[in-house]
Amino acid sequence: LMPYMTAALELLAAGQKPRHIDGALMAFGMPMGPIELADYVGLDICLEVGRYLEKTLGDRFALPAFVPTMVERGYLGRKCEKGGFYRYERGRIAGINEAIARLVGASFSEKPREFDANIDLEDAAPMEDAAIQDRCLLPMLVEALGCLKEGIVKEPSHLDAAFVFGIGFPPFRGGLLRHFASVPREQLIQRIEALGLEAPTNLKVLDAFAD
Repeated sequence: LMPYMTAALELLAAGQKPRHIDGALMAFGMPMGPIELADYVGLDICLEVGRYLEKTLGDRFALPAFVPTMVERGYLGRKCEKGGFYRYERGRIAGINEAIARLVGASFSEKPREFDANIDLEDAAPMEDAAIQDRCLLPMLVEALGCLKEGIVKEPSHLDAAFVFGIGFPPFRGGLLRHFASVPREQLIQRIEALGLEAPTNLKVLDAFAD
């Protein structure tokens, strides 16, 4: 899940709104969006896991600089009074937490820009849902294929079962690998490389899901 959440947090730093990012992934079929998921897990837990993975597996797991700042200032997510990316009341989302907008360096406001007190902060044009989905899901695909290549997981079907039953990947899509197996191979490579990622050399394993 870390490549998924890290990509979402990078989108946040680039000016995409929390609800827009979460909405794009929920429209795909995820039970909750990655920003809400980070709040649910706890920003302190995300930071510890991210630091461990960065140390052992490299910079691709590095979290944006605002995450440790949020943790230091007590914005840990749903479990604390200050909340995280969202504000919470009785365990439910009560709205965007604009108090941390300057920590992230991006405007969280959903008001028109002329009424936005954070108008000087990063506020990118909304990305298409499909682009947000690619940005969050393709890094996870690359890591999953890496697990197969290194023999950490033996069968592609085992990975897809883990995605569906372990992290709530939408069952109607069959699993992460099956979903991307339907994309023409050259197009898939282009979409991966467009994100600055290296296309895995074992994309052939997706053929196991060919209908």
